[in-house]
Order: sequence, then C-alpha cells, then structure tokens
Amino acid sequence: VLFRSSTVVHSVGGAAALVGAWLMKPRDGRFGYNYHKDDYEEQETRRFLPYNLGFATLGCFILWLGWFGFNGGSASNIEYVPSVIGTTMMAGATGGVSALIFYPVMRNEKPQLGSVINGVLGGLVGITASSGYVNIGSSIIIGGMSGIVVIGVELLLEKFKIDDPVGAVPVHLGCGWWGTMAVGLFSSPASLEYAGQGLFHQNLLQQLLFQFLGWAVIISFTIFCSFWVWALTGYILYRSEEHTSELQSPCN
Repeated sequence: VLFRSSTVVHSVGGAAALVGAWLMKPRDGRFGYNYHKDDYEEQETRRFLPYNLGFATLGCFILWLGWFGFNGGSASNIEYVPSVIGTTMMAGATGGVSALIFYPVMRNEKPQLGSVINGVLGGLVGITASSGYVNIGSSIIIGGMSGIVVIGVELLLEKFKIDDPVGAVPVHLGCGWWGTMAVGLFSSPASLEYAGQGLFHQNLLQQLLFQFLGWAVIISFTIFCSFWVWALTGYILYRSEEHTSELQSPCN
C-alpha cells in the first residue's frame, strides 16, 4: 500500500464491522429474524428505512470535504496536492454516479439515496491508496468500480443475512480491498508523487500480488483479533446485565 489508506484504515474498520455484525445478528425483524426465539421467519416483520436522509447526505458532503485534507495532507510536497485533490474529487463523484446507474441493473429496483451516498464514500475509499499515483482517467475508473463494489457487497450481505445498517462493510471493507488492488492496476511511475518518492514496481502482476498479500495478512489479523474483542465485550456486558438483574430482583 503506497498512500493512505484503503487497507490499514478502511479495510481494517470494515473487517471489524463485519465480525461485529455477524456476532450480533440482525436487528429484530430484519431478514425475518426473531430476537426472542433466536430464529428466522419467512419474511421481514417491518420495513427498515433510513431515519434521516437529509443528515446522511450532509454527513456525506462533510466527509467528502474532509477527504481532500486526508488525501491531500498525505502528499510529500505541496505542488503534488492539486493532483491528489483532483483524483479524490473525481473518484467520489463517479462512485456516486456509478451506484445511481448500476443500482437498478443489479437489484432490479429504483435507486436508493443511501446506496448513492455509499457509492460516493466507496469511491473516496477506493481512491485513497492510489490518489497520489494515478491520473484523472484512472481515478474515474476506480471510482466507478467502487460504486459497483458497494452494491455487490450489499447483495452479498443480504444473501448471508448479515445486518449492516450503515453500509460500513460495503464501503470500507469492499472498497478498501478494491482500492488496495487498484494501486497495482493503475499506479503510474509518471505521476509526480510516484516519481518524487523514487517508487517503482517491476510488473503489474507482481505488484498486484504484493497488494493482495499485504491486504490478506492485515485483514486476517483484524478478523482474528476483533472476534475476541467483540466476544469479550459481549461477555462483559452480559455478566453486567445479569448482575444488575440480580440486584433489582425482589427479596424473598
């Protein structure tokens, strides 16, 4: 991973979120899950809609603005910053447009604003690792693929009945993986940041292999550690709740 940080920030967070969502199981009624019976029924018992899309959209634009500082601030020289901001801007925009276009194709229903927002964020995650090493054309491709990845991972989560209310897994883990691979696919030695740091890779396949192995090692470690952290946290909360119930029970 050359820049920051489709893997060690976003993929790590997405992997931890995936483990947590899997351990906690769906919200009561989601995918037909019955909390009291700890079992799944045939259909969802109620509709699960975003609470406030206005705030969600505002949050998306605030994050988008902050991403310019996040990526631009990682540049080694001030003269490289405009290029980094340009690729970041285009990837976020094409991620949102891609999600808007491919949502009805992949899901056979009208586009949802929440998925478009996640498409924008997915594009920003996808470009993060390579924002200093690609041109505008490559950033458009990276952002466009990120929107598709977001929708694809959403479908996978639904298939396996994993409840992710905010789309953390599609945006951060899915697009974090894609962004890590995109470094090997699109990074150009002709870019200012690339040449300025003296970086090089011998061939495309070798760089892709390095990117994937690095991502796989980090994600494996994250999944293992987060599983035990989530499990320990759940056990502590369970014991605490049990102790509280005993204190509140009436005396015989």
